[in-house]
Amino acid sequence: MGRSKSYAERLFDFPKIGPLPPGVTKLAVAKSAAILTRSVLDGYLILLARCQA
Repeated sequence: MGRSKSYAERLFDFPKIGPLPPGVTKLAVAKSAAILTRSVLDGYLILLARCQA
């Protein structure tokens, strides 16, 4: 049976997860870029609408 850890012990516990497989890495970067691009575009459109009002 495992020993329970205090909050401080859990706070500074950084388990090693290793690298993602190449295909998954490319997909993660592409999705992140698409989300960022969309949020920047949405912000621009909101700003443009406010300037034209």
